Amino acid sequence: MKLQELKLTEEVGGKNKKLFDENEDNIGLYVKRQLFDIRKAEPGEKVKVTEKGKEPKLRVATEGDYVLRAHDDVEQLNLIDGEDFQGTYKQIQPNDQPNAEGFITYREIGDYEAFTYAGEDTYIYTDWNTKQRIKSGDYLVRDADDKNSSGFVVPAAEFDKHFEEVK
Repeated sequence: MKLQELKLTEEVGGKNKKLFDENEDNIGLYVKRQLFDIRKAEPGEKVKVTEKGKEPKLRVATEGDYVLRAHDDVEQLNLIDGEDFQGTYKQIQPNDQPNAEGFITYREIGDYEAFTYAGEDTYIYTDWNTKQRIKSGDYLVRDADDKNSSGFVVPAAEFDKHFEEVK
C-alpha cells in the first residue's frame, strides 16, 4: 500500500497547523525529560566530543564554552558555546552545587505542545523540510511558543522517554 502525503499548505500557521487545529481539544503541554550535566569549560581544554554512532572528535574549548553530557550517559560529551547554553538550559535545583567533577544538572528550557495522531499512516514535513512518517498512535509535537511551527513526529514508543506532561 502506498502512503499518501498530507496536503500541506504554506499559509501562516505552519504546514501542519490544520492537524493541530483539528486536535485542539487533545493537545497537552509537555517539557523534555532529558537531563544534562553541564560545567564551564576551561579555555584551551581539550574535550573528546562523543556522539552515538559517530567517531569521537577532539575539540578545544574557548572562553565561555561549556562541557555538556547526557545525565544518563556520562560517556557522551559535547562542547557548546555560551550563547547556546544561555537561554537553552536551566538548573533542576536552583541552588545546586557542582559535583566532584564540576557538573550541575540541567534540563532544556521550553514547553511543547503535543497530541496523539489518530489518522491514517502518512507523511508530514517539518520546518526543516524533513519528510517524516506519522502513524496512528504517534505524537505530533511543536514548540508551545511557536504556533507557526510545523512540528515533528515522535514515535509512540519513544514519547514517554523524552517528554513529561506539565500538570
